[in-house]
Amino acid sequence: GLTTESWLGHPKGLSLLKSTEPQQVYILALGINDASDNGVPVGNFADIQNKPNTFLGNYSRIISEIQTHAPSAKIIISTLANKEKVEYNNAILELAEYYHIPAVRQDQNGFFQSYQYQYGMVVGHPTAPLYGGMAVAMEEMLTNCILNNSSYFRALSL
Repeated sequence: GLTTESWLGHPKGLSLLKSTEPQQVYILALGINDASDNGVPVGNFADIQNKPNTFLGNYSRIISEIQTHAPSAKIIISTLANKEKVEYNNAILELAEYYHIPAVRQDQNGFFQSYQYQYGMVVGHPTAPLYGGMAVAMEEMLTNCILNNSSYFRALSL
């Protein structure tokens, strides 16, 4: 239930990152609450470097904090499933390009675009079968992301 802004101050966000051992891979899937919260503006490309209180600025700060905490870690970022939130997905893809990190595209995945997923929510949240489908879809997308970006992941020792 965190936005990129609240992640920076929440106990399960930045402070948790800093208090744990560095990991080898971080998967970032933020933005759905930013897109539905209507609190902080998306911002623009300059916000990636300047890091003001915008979606792009806050997300850029999160990526920078991860890179500082775990400099050899690999990062994967995910778009939102919602194709209607084009400005958020475009911002996420800008971050991926700027930081040279691979992105998985929920907005182009068959499961996340299916009628079952789009209309199977209860009060805006997935049901147990949808969570199962999400796990399968994410595993497939992450596997393909790693295989399609083998040079990025080459230095990773598991």
